[in-house]
Amino acid sequence: MKKSRYIYIIILFIFSLLDTTLWAQEKYNNCNQALQLCPYTSVSVNNIGANKTLCIDCEDDFSSKLCFSSNNSIWLRFISNEIGGDVQISLNNIVYKLKTNQSTNLQASILQAQVPCDASTYKAIGNCELNGATNFILNASGLEAQTTYYVVISGALTAGNTLSAEATLDVLVEGTAIDRKTPSIAIAAAKTAICSGEVLKLESTLTNCKDSSTYRWYRNDTLFAVSDTSSIETASIKNNDIIKVENDCYSTCSIKVSQETDPISVSTFIVDAGKDTTIFENSPIQLKGNTDGDTYYWIPSNHFKNNTLLQPTVAPNKTVTYTFFSKKGECTLTDDVTITVRTKNLVPPNTFSPNGDNINDTWEIPFLENFPDCEVKIYTRWGQPVFETIGYSYKKAWDGKYNGTMLDEGVYFFVINLRDDYVTEPIKGSLTLIR
Repeated sequence: MKKSRYIYIIILFIFSLLDTTLWAQEKYNNCNQALQLCPYTSVSVNNIGANKTLCIDCEDDFSSKLCFSSNNSIWLRFISNEIGGDVQISLNNIVYKLKTNQSTNLQASILQAQVPCDASTYKAIGNCELNGATNFILNASGLEAQTTYYVVISGALTAGNTLSAEATLDVLVEGTAIDRKTPSIAIAAAKTAICSGEVLKLESTLTNCKDSSTYRWYRNDTLFAVSDTSSIETASIKNNDIIKVENDCYSTCSIKVSQETDPISVSTFIVDAGKDTTIFENSPIQLKGNTDGDTYYWIPSNHFKNNTLLQPTVAPNKTVTYTFFSKKGECTLTDDVTITVRTKNLVPPNTFSPNGDNINDTWEIPFLENFPDCEVKIYTRWGQPVFETIGYSYKKAWDGKYNGTMLDEGVYFFVINLRDDYVTEPIKGSLTLIR
């Protein structure tokens, strides 16, 4: 029996905590954290669990300025526009949190503070509601331009009750004092039809947009660029892409504006210069151009007897990249093919003299840099390895040393594996190190 009683007490305690947690008052319980009201935008608030701070010139010390004293006040604020004027605050959908001996009336007023939240500077504006049981309106006229005004709402403590009213309600601010010009943004593409890979300029124009932010650019609703300027250029447009630009206007109660283009037409067609290929020097090769364009040609033109053939034959003596141009209508597209040329005459020198005279001090092998994956090994006459590297150039050329120590004069042996699909046999031979 005692156990059940303890459980009951614990349950009551938990529910009391839940009640406090669920209705813990919002930050706008304090004047210096007043909730920002945005023009013509209804916001839900409550004064449940709100307290009062009463002391000389404290935030809730407005009894001499308004028609009521604070009980459990909450604070809202709005900022008038550039010209000022009239304002209307609607308090609707009031739902009271009923407790025993709790009032069901709200009190509210608009006030101006020359110094934020300093009660000595408060000035009442418009009508003051003393006992608003249901929906009611606060009105004020002649508001100053670009000025912060407060709306204070408190629960009434009426006769016969010991608890002041607590409620949830919706608040809406409207009127000439907070009217703002409706912002908009327009987007225009330099062209509505472009060629594949063509750079397209996109320009936007903001209207009635105060305190604008950065411009955000979307391709088919996916962000692809952010800019501080109203225009961008892009070469990544695909056929039927839709571009949208977006910005935020007004630093307080911002308004997002956006607009998008119609689908952009991108002309594309087949332009293929063929696969990159490796050949030996002076070996002829036929290029494999392919296109459904109207006209086409190759460059560099001096490599061809006729550079307007679709699949011409060339015989380069060094590695070269050919560009294939094709035109269809107003569009020209290109594609590249690289012909890598290997030398047949890779003959390593059979002597070098690492004596510090800057002449033939390293064992340099002409054309070997054309084989970046080659493997070079050097041995003594007794087969001891003294040098090994992958890739060989003048920067990696052997300087006659082993572990930092200069080797003796004499004959050494090398094995060069080009590790190339076109040259499978290793190159072997001897070289003489001379002082």
